[in-house]
Amino acid sequence: MVIALTAYAYYAEDDFTSFRALGSIIGSIFFVSIFAGFYSFSYFFDYVYLAFGVVLFGFYIIVDSQLIFGAKRYKLDEDEYIVAAMLLYIDIIGLFMYLLRVVQRFTNR
Repeated sequence: MVIALTAYAYYAEDDFTSFRALGSIIGSIFFVSIFAGFYSFSYFFDYVYLAFGVVLFGFYIIVDSQLIFGAKRYKLDEDEYIVAAMLLYIDIIGLFMYLLRVVQRFTNR
């Protein structure tokens, strides 16, 4: 899935790097909704939460890949290779964790 998202980021004509602020806002709303889910637990909310997490981290992988490739409006400099590695690492681990929870929910019915 990471390879497919990275390939899409490389070959896409759309510039997703200009949506970084939107991704931060949606991520903040997602973080706040986690706390709302603690008080009103339902399986439907859990599935929506997991699906939204997978989509959000997929979006982050696309944005950060385009930042690393540097062919769009915003890009990372060559000296920021540690930042680039950490951005992708966090996105991949986040996506992996949400995919694991999706698999866990479907196997523990």
